[in-house]
Amino acid sequence: MAVDIFKLDAALFTAWLLIASRVIGLLGTMPLIGERTVPWQVKAGVSAVTAYLLLPLAHQSKVVPPSSLFALGLAVSQELLVGIFIGYLARLLFGAFQFAVNAIDFQTGLSFMQVLSPGVSANLSVLGQFLNTLMLLLFLELDGHHLLLRTLVKTISAVPLGVAMPSAEMAQGVISLFSVFVAVSFQIAMPTILVLLLMDLAMGVIGRVVPQLNVFMVALPVKIVVGLVTLSMTLPALSHLLGNLLKLLEGDVTKLVGMMR
Repeated sequence: MAVDIFKLDAALFTAWLLIASRVIGLLGTMPLIGERTVPWQVKAGVSAVTAYLLLPLAHQSKVVPPSSLFALGLAVSQELLVGIFIGYLARLLFGAFQFAVNAIDFQTGLSFMQVLSPGVSANLSVLGQFLNTLMLLLFLELDGHHLLLRTLVKTISAVPLGVAMPSAEMAQGVISLFSVFVAVSFQIAMPTILVLLLMDLAMGVIGRVVPQLNVFMVALPVKIVVGLVTLSMTLPALSHLLGNLLKLLEGDVTKLVGMMR
């Protein structure tokens, strides 16, 4: 159904405003587009256009114009929080990978060399910067941005505009999803960390056998090489793992937002 932009009544304008609020909440927090390096003017413009394209879905929600400005502001705030909620769940997935990278950095000794990453506004090692960029590229390759937009469209059908409210069931679902992401971060980091721990043990034995050897000076470059080689062997599995997690995220986010009815 096409919508004439010059013949918007109060109900359609309210629906557009609520959808735009949900969209800008998502675009302001999701990976890549939600980074500080992307101007807010761009996010606002994309949100306005996307909300207009999604406006036909508002007929399913049967939006009733609020009776006061306070009620309208409350409804806009609710929709903004729904979008922020979806975006931060996606960021939680990236946080799991970042946790694994930080653990690997610490074990290899690369955490001593840090640079400021403008994307995440934090200090990252060279390895952390590389893996963060790799994750963003994989996110685009696997159509993660399209997946989040599809999820947003599904939530408009699952939760009518202006009625979203958090629930205890939703909190339990978020905790369950968080536990999955934590387990994934350990799965990513464990192979490299275990190899490096075994190497530390071997270096300790060598230090006992050959006291004249400066174990620290020898171990540091060797740990970096061994850590990078081990990590490179696990990188091919990242694409498959991220793809599965994005599918899981799409289904779980739709269910979690559906609990806000």
